[in-house]
Amino acid sequence: GGGARSGFWMQTLADVFNMPIAAAQSAAGPAYGAALLAMVGCGMFEDVESAVRACVRTSVVAEPSPSRVAEYDEIYDGYRRLYPALRERFAAHAGIGADARRRA
Repeated sequence: GGGARSGFWMQTLADVFNMPIAAAQSAAGPAYGAALLAMVGCGMFEDVESAVRACVRTSVVAEPSPSRVAEYDEIYDGYRRLYPALRERFAAHAGIGADARRRA
């Protein structure tokens, strides 16, 4: 689908999750996934993993970059340290605009 066509986005995901990210050869996207789930539901495959192994082919794989993984880990660590102090502010800001949407 869309994100899988972007080398930058695939590389970013690989770095953030610190794991290889593979793009499917099929451009069918969500409809293809829905069809695989339907095949599992109809008993054509025992489980989702079996359906994926049998039907999904990958073309491009983005491997994580150790230096970028370290950068994202550092940023995430900072977020985790800040979050407890900012939790209430985040909650207060989550409601901004809600009143305006209700009045519309």
